[in-house]
Amino acid sequence: MLSQFQSLLTTFLFLVVPVFSLNETTESSNDETRCFWGYYSSARIKATYSTWMDESDGARDSLTKVGATINISPEDDFDFIPEIGHGKLDNLRREFLDWKKPMESPTAFIIESGLGNEGADWAKQFLGNEVEKTLVPLPESDLVGVELVVQASKDVVKSEDHVLCHAIERGAYHCHYTDNLEIIEVTVVPKGKKEVLWVGCHDGYGCHVMNAGDKVFIKAKEEFKMSSLRGDI
Repeated sequence: MLSQFQSLLTTFLFLVVPVFSLNETTESSNDETRCFWGYYSSARIKATYSTWMDESDGARDSLTKVGATINISPEDDFDFIPEIGHGKLDNLRREFLDWKKPMESPTAFIIESGLGNEGADWAKQFLGNEVEKTLVPLPESDLVGVELVVQASKDVVKSEDHVLCHAIERGAYHCHYTDNLEIIEVTVVPKGKKEVLWVGCHDGYGCHVMNAGDKVFIKAKEEFKMSSLRGDI
């Protein structure tokens, strides 16, 4: 899938850095690369998600099974997006430009205009002309630093082509393509009030609670149908 994106170099208005797309290679799939830019690491805080669990440790059941407990550290800034200029964007952008190893997937840093469609435009390169956007939900209650017990869970997005845009600062995102993510919505009831969290599970690696306000782009249903038909011809 990624081979068709080799040597892609595109720049959008308000794009902070050029978009680099590199083939997946042996080097790009090592743990160091994934940790720095991928599954383990939250771009919002430039550190590992406090809720990250390896698949070998039973991550899916530990975060999504009814009766499981979840604890989100205050250090995650899970439900807080800093204003522009007050987060990790500049640091991440500099380190991205200095990063010498191939990325595991196409990656971009995007600052939105007032229209807010730059992320969708970038996603269309990989997903087709029509995409659907969803936001990771923001709970009404403060769920940080509280022991949360899973009351119910259901699949939101099955593993397929996605573009994820992680909010670093308000209107500024680290976006990347992935094809191995499943999203499960879990229901918790702190102090009697029902709330939902999204848990992202990266096939073969592990799972974590997704940060509120991040964006998920998938193929629109009609586009997905047409892609399937084209694939059958």
